[in-house]
Amino acid sequence: MKTRIISGAVGVILLIITLIFRATIMLDIVIGLVALIATYEILNTTKMGSQIPFMITSMIFTVLSVFSVRSEFGITFSVLAIIYSILFCCYVLYSFEKVRMTVLFTAYTLIMFVSFAFSSLIAIIDHPHGMFYFILIAFCAWGSDTGAYFVGCAIGKHKLAPVLSPKKTIEGLVGGIVSNLVLSILFALIYSLSVEGVESVSYLLVILVAVLGSLVSVVGDLFASAIKRYYKIKDYGNIMPGHGGVLDRFDSMLMVTAYMVMIMQVFTLVR
Repeated sequence: MKTRIISGAVGVILLIITLIFRATIMLDIVIGLVALIATYEILNTTKMGSQIPFMITSMIFTVLSVFSVRSEFGITFSVLAIIYSILFCCYVLYSFEKVRMTVLFTAYTLIMFVSFAFSSLIAIIDHPHGMFYFILIAFCAWGSDTGAYFVGCAIGKHKLAPVLSPKKTIEGLVGGIVSNLVLSILFALIYSLSVEGVESVSYLLVILVAVLGSLVSVVGDLFASAIKRYYKIKDYGNIMPGHGGVLDRFDSMLMVTAYMVMIMQVFTLVR
């Protein structure tokens, strides 16, 4: 219960920060700091933090990825990702006999994904209807998780993934989808009626995005759990004592953010 309350509080704080500072560099700084901590947790989990060249390169890449979104120098995430990948290949050649390739490639893949997701979050917020998409992301990640928790505690009997997450149930999954669906539809209705300049909202697309978003959220949660099980750790960090680190709290949101980037490239939910 306490973990869910803390997660909810973190979500509310992030939402407030986004609403207040979304047009200022403060948002870049906050998200950049959170992304940097997430990268450190990956390096620590994979034991790659001791590899100084890789650690420094990865941290610089993460920070620059976040700040590149609003950069006036024309340096995009794609450019940074190519540079980081080339440097990574060089490091593979340098450390071939010193570091296990599986560990090195795991760290590289996770850092690339985390950097992409956090930088995409800023790009989504900067969209003309950025707050609409951002709140949908929050509902998919945290709204469905909260609904799944309470429904699972009340009537959950059938385990969803007993090895990776013993407490998750199929009943909870359904409860999370329904709760996210209700929240998303209500929010879309309120947004269309209260925000000036909104011509229309595709409620059918909102429904589809919400349902799939809940499933994507669970995938993100279980994926993060799989990494933890593989490395035999309980939490990625202890930035919130007793509740884990940044990746423990944002695993679902990062996956949903990547999912929303794809949705926004293909569909228009609000005009």
